Amino acid sequence: MTGYDWHVIRDIPPAHGSGKEPMYGSMGKSTKPDPNRKVTYPCVIHVICLDSHNTSWFYKREDDTYYWHHSRKNKDDVFVDADQIQ
Repeated sequence: MTGYDWHVIRDIPPAHGSGKEPMYGSMGKSTKPDPNRKVTYPCVIHVICLDSHNTSWFYKREDDTYYWHHSRKNKDDVFVDADQIQ
């Protein structure tokens, strides 16, 4: 078969380096944050997934203080003020 184009027939994005737009060329363009958005509090600064049962979050409050939140499966959550942590 001459002229057989697998990508066109199956409607599959072209592979990288094919001369057309790369498969993931437009990925992430619509997910950029709005620079004029307002910050909502508490604001998540960092998330640490230790394993499938332990997750920690580090938050910033509206008054510029910080706190740490640790969640463990089947246990009570732990909240610790973290203003003095460096």
